[in-house]
Amino acid sequence: MELTFAQQIWLAVVDKLALGAALVGVGFVANKYLESHKVRQAFAAEVARQRLAAITDVWRALGEYEMEAYRAAGEGFLAILKELGAAGAKLPDPLPRDAQQILALVSTAKATTVLTDEAVARVNDWIAIKAAEMHPKSDRVVDLIASQRFLVGNDLAATFQNYHESIHRTFRKLGPSPAEMASYRESYQELKQQRSDIEATSKSVFG
Repeated sequence: MELTFAQQIWLAVVDKLALGAALVGVGFVANKYLESHKVRQAFAAEVARQRLAAITDVWRALGEYEMEAYRAAGEGFLAILKELGAAGAKLPDPLPRDAQQILALVSTAKATTVLTDEAVARVNDWIAIKAAEMHPKSDRVVDLIASQRFLVGNDLAATFQNYHESIHRTFRKLGPSPAEMASYRESYQELKQQRSDIEATSKSVFG
């Protein structure tokens, strides 16, 4: 059937309206998709920001705790060294300040000087007091790792936890006997290796 001119005009208008409606629909869907994409991007960026902040907080707390433990170890070996000096060992003046240097000096002095039971008891009492002071600081680090586990992830949280336990274990091995000093050296080297591992694990979170 042949359409009249008016019918052709009307059909053209309807076609244009239908096309316009389709374009509006497509535009609406596209706009919703872009908005959703932006929301997802913003959410991912915020999660990444919070995760980085959590990792930084835990890493800082571990670093501060490790410095406290290392300083306490140095003071412990210095206490042993002073007892050795009182027992007749020849010591340099001034004494070194680095824990590892003090430890090396203790080992040298112990080769020629024997501590009395009373001196060993004084050192052990000092270490027990210092260990008691360290416990609350240790507990705060443990609590922080637990509270940030959701953000940092289970793998990294476990790595942080292992590292903290290594710090704690290293300090616990502090003592005046040759076996305790050798054990401290070994634990300290393991701790240095773990530090490299935890840095690599932290980087992999954002890799």
